[in-house]
Amino acid sequence: MNRDGLGYIEWHEPVYGRRVEMDRRWTVYHVFTGIPAEAGCGRMTGLSKAEATIKMMSLNSHAGARCIVRAPSSPYASPETA
Repeated sequence: MNRDGLGYIEWHEPVYGRRVEMDRRWTVYHVFTGIPAEAGCGRMTGLSKAEATIKMMSLNSHAGARCIVRAPSSPYASPETA
């Protein structure tokens, strides 16, 4: 939680990155969680480097210079505090 007690943080950097997988295909992923990104077309895995670059840049530009990322709830938090 931030200092106002809200369950999110403000982030001023790109939220999505790209990585090469063992099969030499590329994945666009969320840099905080490592989870492959999803958009209207589905998961962003199995891409060429060029496709991954374009999709990553598009996601980051839509997120804007100032995006809000919801902080994950603790798996140990009670439902009242999550």
